[in-house]
Amino acid sequence: MANSTVPLIELTIRKALPDDAANLATLSLQVWLHNYAREGISSIISEYVLNEFTEEKFRVRIGNAVTTFFLGEVITNRVTNLVGFARLDVQSVCPVPTGSAVQLSTLYVQEPFVHRGVGTALLAHAETWAGSQGTPQLWLTVNAQNHRALAFYAKHHYQKIGVTPFRLGDIDHENHVLIGGGP
Repeated sequence: MANSTVPLIELTIRKALPDDAANLATLSLQVWLHNYAREGISSIISEYVLNEFTEEKFRVRIGNAVTTFFLGEVITNRVTNLVGFARLDVQSVCPVPTGSAVQLSTLYVQEPFVHRGVGTALLAHAETWAGSQGTPQLWLTVNAQNHRALAFYAKHHYQKIGVTPFRLGDIDHENHVLIGGGP
């Protein structure tokens, strides 16, 4: 089977507003389940996603002065649709000393828009924004089993500088700590 090239899309990037909270919660739930519920849905997963990805939590985060969301949107049939987003947290404490105060805490792209330039555009926008805030490099964590995300960040010159756990229920999942985006 021949490789087919998926066309890039016309993407608009903007800062999130409180009215975007429901769409952010829904996209987060969808992307998280697609990437991490690979063995099915357990009560631990259900409890986590239903408590973490709520409209109210996103509304609070959007209003928080140390959190910035950038939305990636496309227009289809005259309707604006959220297809991805980047969340940046200023003054986050990295588990590995980096000197960077800005964490790319989330970069989610809806599955039909993966490999269409959305993640790359959002990451570039996040890096530019962080640089304008005086932080030339971003740090982030990514699940050690998320090979697609690890390859994406490696392609964009992010390097592993350590590991940190992500606890779900009573199980720790290894996350890699990455840094990049700077000189």
